[in-house]
Amino acid sequence: MEAKDKFQISLDSAFYLLKHFDGITIEELEELEKAGKLIDDINKQFRVIGSKFDSAHISGYRQLLELINSNEPDDVIEQINGRKAFIFKFNHEIGTDFIQNTRALSTLQKSQIITDNRLGYSIRCIKMKAQHTKQLVVVTEGVNLITSYPGTYAPPLPKDTMDAALFEQCSRFWEDHVFIIQ
Repeated sequence: MEAKDKFQISLDSAFYLLKHFDGITIEELEELEKAGKLIDDINKQFRVIGSKFDSAHISGYRQLLELINSNEPDDVIEQINGRKAFIFKFNHEIGTDFIQNTRALSTLQKSQIITDNRLGYSIRCIKMKAQHTKQLVVVTEGVNLITSYPGTYAPPLPKDTMDAALFEQCSRFWEDHVFIIQ
């Protein structure tokens, strides 16, 4: 990747990414507060269910940006919405994967799937231990980082505001996958 093609992150995207961290650096916290993000809202983001980065390897969004800008992706997925998902694979664990394919669940586990509300949308969840992962997903629009998380590639949750093709693609994926809650 050439220097001009390096990924960038806005503070709004950095705030959104907080749900994949248990914490961030003091400098990043101050940066978000200066941008008008309230500490209560920042803490709420940390508590959102989902894949989490291992702070021993990725301690904040600036370190994440440095990591992806200094490595080449193993795969690139062209999304229907024009965004790209870059898949990076590392030799060490970088976090936990909170997505599970329902085909890998036992009959008993499938009977334990519950529905929960996440950001106004119903999602299916199962209580089980998350798996450690060496894979990282980065979703971009041009060079702008939209989201990133450790684990399995997953399209967005289906929303009524999506065009029909994207809604169908996302719905098919989430019919066969669940979020892990612990």
